[in-house]
Amino acid sequence: MSPINSEWEAMKIALKNIQEGNDPKTFKFENVCPYPFDRAITMTPFPKHFETLKFDKFRGKGDPVTHIKEFYMHCQEVAYDDFFLLCLFPKSLVGPALEWFYRIPMAQLKFLLNCLRHL
Repeated sequence: MSPINSEWEAMKIALKNIQEGNDPKTFKFENVCPYPFDRAITMTPFPKHFETLKFDKFRGKGDPVTHIKEFYMHCQEVAYDDFFLLCLFPKSLVGPALEWFYRIPMAQLKFLLNCLRHL
């Protein structure tokens, strides 16, 4: 096989691996930042004139109950809707706390949200 044909075949294999997601160099957002909930939640539009909130970031140190109470206090405009709370809550986390959140199974996340409402 000529060097050009051999290089052509290698390029075809590399392209096929990329298309199939088998290339170890391929970056997939879902692998780096997996959401614990259905992405449809992030597609729910916020109310008109809703301003993006700035949260104090929780790193996993300190009192998580206090953090959650402050989170709800800042979210009064949308606190009635789980979709908005689920979309906003990760924005109040950073570091190990955010890593923890991304690994919560959806069923546990709904249970957690119900528990948090009773704090």
